[in-house]
Amino acid sequence: MTLANGTEFAAGKTLNYDLPIGVTQFAAGTQLPVQGVLNAALTLPAGTVLRAAVRDASGNVLHAAGAILSEATTLPSGSRLDAGTVLPAQATLRAMTWPKGVALPAKLVLAGNLALQRGALIPSETLVKLPDDAISIPLRPADGSRQGANWAVAAMLPEGSQSWSMRIVAGADIQATDTRAVKVDRLAGSLTLADTHYSHFREVAAAGVWYWADGNWYDTPGTPVPDWALDPGYNICEQEPGQCVQVSWLWADGNWYDTPGTPVPDWALDPGYNICEQEAGQCISVGGSGDLIALHPATQAFSVLRTGTGDLDLIAGGDLRMQSLYGAYTAGMSTASRAGSQTAAFDQPRAKAWDGTYLGTSNNPEADIAAGYEALVDGGANSTYAAWYPDQGGNLMVRAGGDLTGDMLSVSAPLDEAMARQLRSQSSSAHLGNWLWRQARATPPAWSRCRRAGGSTSAATCRAAS
Repeated sequence: MTLANGTEFAAGKTLNYDLPIGVTQFAAGTQLPVQGVLNAALTLPAGTVLRAAVRDASGNVLHAAGAILSEATTLPSGSRLDAGTVLPAQATLRAMTWPKGVALPAKLVLAGNLALQRGALIPSETLVKLPDDAISIPLRPADGSRQGANWAVAAMLPEGSQSWSMRIVAGADIQATDTRAVKVDRLAGSLTLADTHYSHFREVAAAGVWYWADGNWYDTPGTPVPDWALDPGYNICEQEPGQCVQVSWLWADGNWYDTPGTPVPDWALDPGYNICEQEAGQCISVGGSGDLIALHPATQAFSVLRTGTGDLDLIAGGDLRMQSLYGAYTAGMSTASRAGSQTAAFDQPRAKAWDGTYLGTSNNPEADIAAGYEALVDGGANSTYAAWYPDQGGNLMVRAGGDLTGDMLSVSAPLDEAMARQLRSQSSSAHLGNWLWRQARATPPAWSRCRRAGGSTSAATCRAAS
């Protein structure tokens, strides 16, 4: 992908690619990782110790590295400060390239367009701008109905299934016989899992058709505006405020609220409860949808790296980093037949959350989306969940020569102030019940009991209840 001119990167972030920047003002104390050229005169106070050489515009050394200035010295615009210089005062430097791997000392703004290669990191808090003022770009090619599918809720493998084993090695010693071997040098290679993506709200421009407003000077309120009034040479609805209203919904025949065929008023389209979206058959959509004008990230979505009965090895000579939410595991396969005649007793419903829903969706402002996910686990016709107690999952190996880091989410109910609406609530990724589907009810297959030899309950001897 390509970042456009004007993209802003927050201070303290570290990029894995070089960043071209324009004329920039740097604070005192900034250490330059590369040579910088003054865009304005800079006065160095007496006693300044130069950590790197200072050169004139032609590259000739004015002051050597290590020199101590005996008196205040003014460097003219165009002077060159070698890499390693620590600015003794605020300074403005000409366009330069900030090198990858060095933390940004301040907010830096991209100068020109920058094509990013696969694996390039766009850190959080970046204000992304895209060429031609595009709102979004596809990062993956569409692949029929597979694009965007939620594989995390795929049905379990049936009994007898076989799966591929996967071994992913960073910094591999390709001369070794053992494919798990890595080079001794820790810098040989790090394994990074990064697939940051979000569910989002789409902001669409107002759409619909024009109707005469109450109190207009031309025709009956609540009736369509004819073509003569919408002439491009003089469009009454655009030129004369208050004469028209843009209507997206009409009351349907047989609705419970008002006269069929008349515009639906604002009170019925309240974002908290939109009758036309929530109650089927009450309204008729007119005028289609407006243009997409913005995408607002709502909640971070997750990815999976998994197999079924095969093994999964994640090995790095250096660091192993998860920079977005990931589930890395072996899923196994169904074991339903082992229950014999007791199969039905083991197929218990999923436990409900604190709010009475299965997935804690009661506070979700998007009722239709919440209902869609609930339907995947509620035991209904579209449910893919069954408590079949998978078995025969492959081995999982995680080995790193350096640091092992992950990505976590906490509980929040964010509010998008720009849109004045509540966003989708976010569950904690550290809460066991949010990623491990459990029954957790007082049904015999769901709990264990312990007995002493004499019959009283004890933690000494336990067996699963049947």
